[in-house]
Amino acid sequence: MFEYLTLKILSKKYQKPILSFNQIGEIITKNKYIFFSNNYIFAIPYNSTYQHPAGELCFSKNHLKECTTDLNFHSKNAKNDWFKFCVGLATKKDLEKYIII
Repeated sequence: MFEYLTLKILSKKYQKPILSFNQIGEIITKNKYIFFSNNYIFAIPYNSTYQHPAGELCFSKNHLKECTTDLNFHSKNAKNDWFKFCVGLATKKDLEKYIII
């Protein structure tokens, strides 16, 4: 059973689960690219047709990294695109075990 948190981001509401350490691990193994930002977890699936304007290198170089600076760099519309890939939130303690420095 998931605990959910409803977020209001850029005038849109998103309901995302709060994930455990093990659930984060499952998401990492089931998706091509994973990013973290302010306790949010973003996942780009293997079958995604989404194309980043700067190319796939943007995804590959930031896989399993903290990307708050990158998220803040983007426009409001681009941030909304990011949150389409948000799969949940986690505690900082759980995320730190997966982040590659």
